[in-house]
Amino acid sequence: MTLVESLPPRPLSPKELTGLNTADAFELAVSVESDVDEQRSSARRTQSGDGDARSLLLATNEWVKGLAFDEEGGTWTVVETVSLDGRERLEGLQACEEAVWAFRGETDDDSDTAADPDGDDSDGDAESA
Repeated sequence: MTLVESLPPRPLSPKELTGLNTADAFELAVSVESDVDEQRSSARRTQSGDGDARSLLLATNEWVKGLAFDEEGGTWTVVETVSLDGRERLEGLQACEEAVWAFRGETDDDSDTAADPDGDDSDGDAESA
């Protein structure tokens, strides 16, 4: 059974994520959530107690993997695998986190573009020529 096959066909509950983090198979299992996810998750927790993980970083001594849950397909996808042979774990975690955001169509600075949708640092009063 592969790593992806061992995951349920839905986002992981906080308890399931904790279980992965304490499993002998992984040294580290963490959720990767953006500001948008946190806002959605906060609203869901208020309504239903949901705080599910839709993106994960999993690490062993040998590799780091970035996984993302595809809501439309109902499946987990390994979006990046980084070998730690000659690399620091932090470097692998960063690469996988960036790959997860790219897979989801997000970037590290998406929270900035939410505050400034046109990305030009203006206050929205663009002058027309």
